[in-house]
Amino acid sequence: MVVNDTVSQLTDPKDNFLISLYKTGNATFLVSGDKELLHEASNLGCRVMTLKEFEIIGP
Repeated sequence: MVVNDTVSQLTDPKDNFLISLYKTGNATFLVSGDKELLHEASNLGCRVMTLKEFEIIGP
C-alpha cells in the first residue's frame, strides 16, 4: 500500500501519517489513546475510538 503523506491538517505533524493510513487503507476506525488526535481526526470525518472502546465492541 502506498501511503499519501500529504495530509498536514493535524496539530502534531507526527500524527499526519495516521490520517493518511486511515484514508488510504479505507479503515473502519482509528484507535488511539491520544485525545487530541482523536478529536482532530473526528473533525476530519474519521471514525475514532479509544482502545478501551474498541475492546468493548470486539473485533
